[in-house]
Formats: sequence, C-alpha cells, structure tokens
Amino acid sequence: MKNQRGSFLIEAMVAVVILSCALVVLIRSLTGAITTARAIEGYTQAVVLLGDELDALIAKKSIDRRLRTTYEKSAGDYVFEISVAAKPVTGRLMNEVTIRVAWPSGASHQRMISAATYLLDSQWEDHAS
Repeated sequence: MKNQRGSFLIEAMVAVVILSCALVVLIRSLTGAITTARAIEGYTQAVVLLGDELDALIAKKSIDRRLRTTYEKSAGDYVFEISVAAKPVTGRLMNEVTIRVAWPSGASHQRMISAATYLLDSQWEDHAS
C-alpha cells in the first residue's frame, strides 16, 4: 500500500498528456477541414458563375470577335476574362470562346478555372441569312 501512494498522480498526469495530444490532433484536423471547405466553396461559386456566363453566351448563338477580343468582368471577388479567337471549322468561321474565372484564395494565392466553347461568328451568320 505504501508503494502505490504516488501512482494515482502519475496515472492522472499520463491520462492528461494523452488527452492533450488527442485534442491537438483533433483541432488540427478541424482547422484543415475548415480550410478545405472554404476552398470548395470558392470553386463551387466559380463553377456556377462560369456556367451562367457560358449559358448566356450560348443563348446568343453567335459572337462578334471584333467587339470582344478580351475583357474582364467583375462579380464580387470573382474576375472573368473572356477571350475570343477565330477558328475555321468545316467552311464556317467559328469563334473559340474561352472563359476564365479567377478569385483570391488566402493572402497570396489566386485560384482559377476555365472553360471553352465554339460559337458562330456573327459576321458569318449575317451573310448566311
């Protein structure tokens, strides 16, 4: 009985150290999950905005490359860059329209996604009518 007098204190200290280590790991995991959720939220918003812009361009069915070579459009923290390049495809003058959406992610990082589609050149459509 005399030898067990300090063993409870040592067991309690070991238990506190183990619980502290587990708590540190849990807090780091939670911080990583929050960072990932913010990044996913940024990508999701960018994909929705990019899809809306593509839908608006496709609804027009044609684009005039002379009027829109490259321009930027801002939506909050999201910046669009739309570029148009003429591409001859099967006897028609098509325009390759590329849309890039960029947004800040953190203090010094910037994320970006892009998509491309082909639209008729509005000059060709006027002549075909």
